Amino acid sequence: MSEFLTAAPPVRYSITGSGPGLLFLHGTGGTAEACWGHLARQFADDRTIMMVDYSGTGQEVDKNEPLTLEFLAAQVAAVIRSTADGPVDVVGLSLGAEIAAVAAADYPDLVRRTVLIGGWLSADDSRQIFSFDFWQRLLRSDRELFSRFLFLTGLSPGCLGSFSTQHLEEMVAGSSLAPDTDRQIALDMCADLSSRAPLVKSPTLVVGLTQDQMVPVEHSRELHAAIPGSEYAEIDSGHVVVYERPDELADVLLKFLTKE
Repeated sequence: MSEFLTAAPPVRYSITGSGPGLLFLHGTGGTAEACWGHLARQFADDRTIMMVDYSGTGQEVDKNEPLTLEFLAAQVAAVIRSTADGPVDVVGLSLGAEIAAVAAADYPDLVRRTVLIGGWLSADDSRQIFSFDFWQRLLRSDRELFSRFLFLTGLSPGCLGSFSTQHLEEMVAGSSLAPDTDRQIALDMCADLSSRAPLVKSPTLVVGLTQDQMVPVEHSRELHAAIPGSEYAEIDSGHVVVYERPDELADVLLKFLTKE
């Protein structure tokens, strides 16, 4: 069931299932359903599944101003308060991991456990700045080429090579980018968890992706080291692990989220 939260800050979300809350946050340029729908449903038998389309997906009614992690975390907090009776588990991929970490630090009463997948502590190294700047330039010049580049770098070489050329073309043709992806990339370029990571008190799992070409795995290891008491797992996958290794990711999530 899709809902729109009109209370400030406004945001669109979907909710299904019953039981303890489990909230999923998508990465740059995507939507919650496209990123998490196929995997989140595996948990719906005994969980209330919440998926948030935060600002930048084109469904929001914000003021089209530059995005901040604080604003997006406030959207997440608003959804939790309006749908859950208590704290929920929050799982974020890529930019969603950045938002999840800020939500856990700023709203500790709302977040029970946190999973950060393919995240980073700070994007201030030259490679990440160069990479996100290239994303933005390519998006502005040719959205179709940008989509192709996301497939090229989002999946590991082995995974990409396992598809036929025809199938790859069909994947690109069937993909879609959120209308305001540009705003989310601008946030990627300045996202910084240096001050928030030490404040995350919820049990936290950081998941690094060994073959990640978008956010090299060293960034996840650095993020893990900055969050006191956090656990770490690594999956041999490219950045888009939700499609490349969904079953392995689901198993990692299940073991952590059900741990006593």
